[in-house]
Amino acid sequence: MSGIEKLSKEEQKSLRRDLWRRIFERVGSYWKFLVVSVICTMIASTTQPALAYLMKPLLDEGFAGARPEFIWMMPLAMIILMFVRGVFNFGGEYLMAWVSNKVLFGVRGEMFSSLLHMPDTEFQKGDSGRLLNRFTVDAGNVTQLAAEIVTNLVREVFVVIALVCLLLYLSWQLTLIILLIFPFSVLVGGYFAKRLRTINRRTLDMNASLTATVKEGIEAQRVVKLFDGFEQETQRFDKVNKGLRAYAMRASIADAAMSPLTQWVVSFSVA
Repeated sequence: MSGIEKLSKEEQKSLRRDLWRRIFERVGSYWKFLVVSVICTMIASTTQPALAYLMKPLLDEGFAGARPEFIWMMPLAMIILMFVRGVFNFGGEYLMAWVSNKVLFGVRGEMFSSLLHMPDTEFQKGDSGRLLNRFTVDAGNVTQLAAEIVTNLVREVFVVIALVCLLLYLSWQLTLIILLIFPFSVLVGGYFAKRLRTINRRTLDMNASLTATVKEGIEAQRVVKLFDGFEQETQRFDKVNKGLRAYAMRASIADAAMSPLTQWVVSFSVA
């Protein structure tokens, strides 16, 4: 069990809020690049409903023969839109990755400085695997998640807004039905997202245990051979390895079930 899981639920929430606040403060220090990235993501997001809308005149009037020029005009417009979408998608993701890596660079530097000044009692706990995991896995995951949250939030929000506006323009009655069903799909997605966060957090702890087990096996290989500890070390490794596999399967099940169930709920609005 990790240290955070030993705390009460309120203490866990308070600690996580503080951690995420500190991470987003670091992300916000590069606000100029962040703003440009958000603008690029917004422009790229608006092209998605535009592509859907271009199909309507092509199918209704182009192929029907009423406006034969649409047969070449609409595909040309789609090509231009896809080019614009690709350029702004690249710009938004590149700038967000730049911000994420700058934050990671600073976090790892401060972590190593803190590591050098830690008291001997912390090193005597024999938890070197967890300390190594903080540098190699945890720091990168946290900064990447912070950047992805900003990117996905902007992208999905603007896609939803643009699609709702398009649906209202095409048929307000159908849009009203979809909006009534939408909260149920959000509940389904929220449940699986919460489950995935819990699984991912426990997977990080198991990764730390794996790092510690392998590290100790390498450093203490002479002791293992001297005292014939092969079976004990193998059992210890198998336990961690099976735990990682179990969490990976739970994450795969939750991830695979989320989209079909969400689509099944949305299908009620179509029916």
